[in-house]
Amino acid sequence: NELNFSLPKGLKGNRETYLVVKDLLKNYANIKNFDDFPIPLRIIATNLNTGETKAFSKGDISKILIASMAIPTIFEPVEIDGNIYVDGLVSRNLPVEEAYDMGADLVVASDIGAPIVKKIIIIF
Repeated sequence: NELNFSLPKGLKGNRETYLVVKDLLKNYANIKNFDDFPIPLRIIATNLNTGETKAFSKGDISKILIASMAIPTIFEPVEIDGNIYVDGLVSRNLPVEEAYDMGADLVVASDIGAPIVKKIIIIF
């Protein structure tokens, strides 16, 4: 007898999450080009096929958002146009370049991945 088993791609599937996000964004369902939003938008995800960062500027916003928040091992990766995507944090922790590329003069961001440094004072 052979044992055939596989580990799940993530603890949480994407179907339910997709439906919730799609419902939340139903007023924007007809917008396919993210430059058409009142404030132009880019959504960052990591292409697992190439390891590269992808800045999405068009497409199914609900599906792309799910890909952008697909933390590996927690959420399943998302297939978009034949490629597999996960959270953009995997390839780029603080993607401010995209905002500058879109013409921003100033970007205010918080680097949540920076280590907390505590000053240690040793007194003898």
